[in-house]
Amino acid sequence: QAVESPDLKPRFGKNMTGTVKPAEGPDLKPDGPCKAALDRLCAHVRQGSGQKAHCLRQKVVAATNRQESSPVTPDCKLQMAKFFIHGLQSGSLEPVSGFNAACKDDIEKYCGGKKGRVVQCLKNVSSKLQPRCFYQMMEVRIFE
Repeated sequence: QAVESPDLKPRFGKNMTGTVKPAEGPDLKPDGPCKAALDRLCAHVRQGSGQKAHCLRQKVVAATNRQESSPVTPDCKLQMAKFFIHGLQSGSLEPVSGFNAACKDDIEKYCGGKKGRVVQCLKNVSSKLQPRCFYQMMEVRIFE
């Protein structure tokens, strides 16, 4: 039987009152069409920088892989799609967590350091990518 250790709980971003500060950057609206799914599936994830959106996307992919029904409503799926499309096109959101750090050098080398459609650019040069970036591209393809 597993015992939860308080030392393993995340302590990031807490202010003096013990509340968690939101991470920088956009995320799904906590009171929008995904509210119920966010509360049920991703309550443990900090709001901001697409963290809640990535959490929900992972839950949807996992349910699909298990051939289960989607854990989110059609309206939530639409909100997620709009969020990811806008975030990726504007360059304000990573396609998967850690992507920007892993692929920074390859983006600068092969895509002119441009934000936005870097995933397609990197797909075009996938055989030339550094291993850490290539791994991140494989993660992107899993979620497509």
